[in-house]
Amino acid sequence: MPGAVAPFPTSIDALSDHQVETALLGIAGHIAAAQCRFLQFPAEFDARKLWAVCDGVTSCAHRVSWKIGMNIRTADEHLRTARALRKLPVITQAFGAGELTSRPAPRNAHRPPPTPHPSRRTSSSGPANRNRGW
Repeated sequence: MPGAVAPFPTSIDALSDHQVETALLGIAGHIAAAQCRFLQFPAEFDARKLWAVCDGVTSCAHRVSWKIGMNIRTADEHLRTARALRKLPVITQAFGAGELTSRPAPRNAHRPPPTPHPSRRTSSSGPANRNRGW
């Protein structure tokens, strides 16, 4: 049956650490590619004004929200992203290939990791630092 989901050939807990990491990253890429494909449809739906054929619907985000059960703010954000992707073919291509995600970076991603406070002394000879060649 085309499009059917195949069962896992091996139980997830039987996979090696490397296999778990590889699968995680691979599936994340597939999800990103699918999300890119999904976003192309609301953009086209909006461009064709297909949302305007329904009485009482005031915007494309309103119609998308109503028809697929999505929060109106989420629908509006999806449409904003979808419209932007139409103007960014290189980004869209990378997104569609699963090389990018639409998730924003954490707010503090640009900050260096915190340094310990000087008043908190750490021992350089404790058990955590043994056998590290220090």
